[in-house]
Parts: sequence; structure tokens; C-alpha cells
Amino acid sequence: MDIVRVFSKILFAFIKHHPLPSVSADSLGKVLLFCVVLNAIIPFFMVYLNTSRGIKLTQTVVISALSIQTLFSWLLFGISRGIFAPIGFKMSGLTYRAEIVKIPLNFLPNSIEVNWIVLFDGFGSSFIVLTSFVMLLCFVYSFNSPKELLSRNQILLLLIINFSLINFFIAGDLFFMFFFYEGVLFPLFLLIGTFGSRQRRITAAFQLYFYTFLGSIPMLISCIYLSNLAGTDALYILKDLKLDFDIESLCWCSFFLSVAIKTPLLPFYIWLPEAHREAPTVGSVILAALVLKMGGFLIIRVLLPIFPQSSLYFANSVNVICILGMIYCGLSIFRETDLKRIVAYSSIVHMSYSTLGFFTFQLSGITGATLGMFAHGLISAGMFFAVGMIYSRYGALNLAELSQIFSLSRYFGFLLLIIFIGNIGLPGTANFPSELAIFFACASTNFYITYFLAIGILINGTYNIWLASKLLYGPANKLKGFEDVSKAEVIVLGSLVCLIVLFGCFPSTITAGYINFV
Repeated sequence: MDIVRVFSKILFAFIKHHPLPSVSADSLGKVLLFCVVLNAIIPFFMVYLNTSRGIKLTQTVVISALSIQTLFSWLLFGISRGIFAPIGFKMSGLTYRAEIVKIPLNFLPNSIEVNWIVLFDGFGSSFIVLTSFVMLLCFVYSFNSPKELLSRNQILLLLIINFSLINFFIAGDLFFMFFFYEGVLFPLFLLIGTFGSRQRRITAAFQLYFYTFLGSIPMLISCIYLSNLAGTDALYILKDLKLDFDIESLCWCSFFLSVAIKTPLLPFYIWLPEAHREAPTVGSVILAALVLKMGGFLIIRVLLPIFPQSSLYFANSVNVICILGMIYCGLSIFRETDLKRIVAYSSIVHMSYSTLGFFTFQLSGITGATLGMFAHGLISAGMFFAVGMIYSRYGALNLAELSQIFSLSRYFGFLLLIIFIGNIGLPGTANFPSELAIFFACASTNFYITYFLAIGILINGTYNIWLASKLLYGPANKLKGFEDVSKAEVIVLGSLVCLIVLFGCFPSTITAGYINFV
């Protein structure tokens, strides 16, 4: 310890007298592009690996590559928020935008240039970090769980999803944003339909596919119309486009339909509980923690800046839909017995809460909503990882057969309890500042919405306490011999718990980038 202390003093003394140079947004963008290229190469390289003798080697290579991606993502995240400013490592510029390629579409009435634009800012960097980190944890979890060991095809599907998500969160144009928005659909369809857990996996996969695909067709038509009208699909140009209110409202509805299905909101949530129930553990984690965030990301990138009048006009309708979704899905949890479906309904409640925050049009509401999406990504990942660990030990997901986990597994019970506390949104967890910000934003705009929002928050706390009491304590059951968590499982759940507490105590670490963006 003395050696470490002396080395630390020497290091900080050197940095103090030799400050690091300022870093431009252009340099950060180049690092980000390196991460994207790395993710583009790996999935195609995996195809040629020998499955019979190299599946463990394959996962080791993937984990190493994702570790590098996660490291770069955290560095970008920290630099963009000035975390390293005390040691002289600063970023001069909050946004990086670069045009990768231009594709002219001469066959349309007007000459359109489809631009593949990379856009990096404080808002997108949060979800790049979330994607990289959760993907890494998925492979760490499956690599150390014999029952969850991934095949080569599953690895390939997960890496394609990872590539699509990263590119979606840095997309600065409509067409490539739509392309990567739909790019996660077919891999998820195969992941659930081929590697699902029950016979209903085919039904669940087709529900996911048809709901999301059919909901995206009107959005594609609107993308073509807007690009044809402006002559480009670049978001920073489309923000200044002046539209007739009727046309703007029609385009807004087409985008919002896709958002409502992807998020999902009432009444378009039917596909989600069934998809979660049939998906393998890593599929459920990716679906809840990452894919659902694409809808909220589309709100802040497209709906609010490009269609401001329509967003304001339909705000009350969206708020009513969100409130009804929170209350209805929260109450539906009490009649569910399947653990995965319960967590799926909980995701709908929290995503409805975040969507409500976006449509308050208050700075606190928008920052609270984005922080809420980030927090839900961590919490939902932890809950589905925990459900997978329970299923691998008990072989059951029926709540009536699961109880007294705390007495059988102290460490696992403690970690799961912290995740439940985070899902409730108690002080010290990441959900608390986000819910508080959204609540105050609603209170300053609409008293009636705030009243029903308080009811939704009360229901959320009630079903989490009910579920935790049944799962961690509850009556005696016939299933004994619950093995405590392994080292890899402690790393997976422990890292998520640490981040839930860290961002609950220091929410400005995330919201600094949002405030500058908004």
C-alpha cells in the first residue's frame, strides 16, 4: 500500500507540473470512428472461426474487443463531461459532426443527397457507453455460465445488434438512422425465434417483427418526404425546415407511431412481455436495456427539434397515454406470476415515465427523462441478469415456486435487493434524481398530470416491494440448494449496482452533457 501511495503522489505531481493538452471534438470523433470500424470488422471475422474447437476462443476475442470498445466509450464519456479537467485533460467543443459518404438519389423528383453523418455529443455519448457496457456484461455472463453459453450464430447476431445500436446512437441523418433503427429487428427476430426457451418463441418473434416493422413503414415514408422537400436528410438542416402545420402533424404521427411501438407505450406494448418471456437471458437484457431506448432517442433527435409545433400540440395526448400506461401496466403486474413478464411490465412503466418527461418541454423534464432512460438501462439489465441466474438454478420462473432467496443466497439476495431499491427510485439510486426532475417539471406545467403521476409512482413502489418480499422472503418452498453467485456473476451484478448508486449520488456526471445539448 505504501508503494501505491508513493507512486500516486509522483504521478499527480508530474501531471500538475506537466498538464495534458486540450482535446478537440475532432480528435474525439476520430476515436469514436475507430470504435465503429472495430465493431464493423469483428462480426464478419467471427463467421470464419471454427465452432467445434474455437467457441471459447471466439468469446475471449469478443470480450477483449468489447472491453476495448467500452474503455474508449468511457473515456469519451468522461472527457465530454469534464471529468478529467482537474488533471488538465479537457475537451474544446461539445459536438463532433462528420460526413462519411454522400449518396445521390437521382431517381426521385428532387435531387436528394443521402449523407451518412456521424454526430457525437453529450446526449449520444451516454447511450454509446450504455451499449458498450451492457454488451460486454452479456458476454461475460454467458462465457461463465454453462447453461447460457453462446453459439457462434448467437455471437454473430449479438455483434450485429451491437454494431447497429452504436451506429444508431451516433447517426446524424434520417436514412442511416432509420437503417440502423431497423437493423436490430432481424437479429432480434432470429435470436428469439431460434434460441428462445419455449414453443411460443415463434409467435413471440413474429409479434416483435410485425409490430415494429409495420409501425416503421409510415416513418420511412415521412423520411423520404422530408428529405425530398429539403434536398437532404441531414438532421441539422431539417431542424430549420418550415412545414405547414397539417403536414408537420402527419409526419409527427408517423414518427410517433414507431416510437410508441418501440418504447413501447399503451396500447402497443402487447409484443414486449411475450418477447421477453421467450428470449434467452442476453436477449432480454439487450431488449430492455438498449433496444427500448431507441424510441426515446428518436424523440429527442427528431420529434422535438424537427416537429416542435406538433409536439406541443399533441403533448397532452402523449401525457395521458403515458399516465394510463403507467397505471394500467403497474396494476397488471399484481396478476402476473411469471417473473420475466413482471419485469417486462415494469420496463413499460419506466419508459412511459421517461416519455412523459420529454413532453413537459422543461429543461429539468428532458434531462430527467434522459437520465431515467440511462438508469432504466442499468436497472433492467440487472433485473434480467438476476432472473437468468434464478432460472439457471431453479429451472422455474413461476413466482409461486420462488421465495426465500435471501436465506439461501446472501450475496445474491443483497445485490438483488439493491436493484429493487433502484427500481423503486429511492434516494441514492439513479432513478431518484430522474423521477424527481420529471415530477417537478410536470408540476410546473400541468397539475392534473402531476396528480396521476404521483399515483403511478405509488403503484411502482408498491409492486416492487410486493415482488421483493415474495422473492427474497416469502413462504417456505420445496426448492432448496440455491447456489450463491459465482465470481463472474458478482462482477456482472456488482458493476451494475455500483453504477446505479454512483449515478444516483452524482447525477450531474450524466446530465452535464444533456444540459449542454438541450
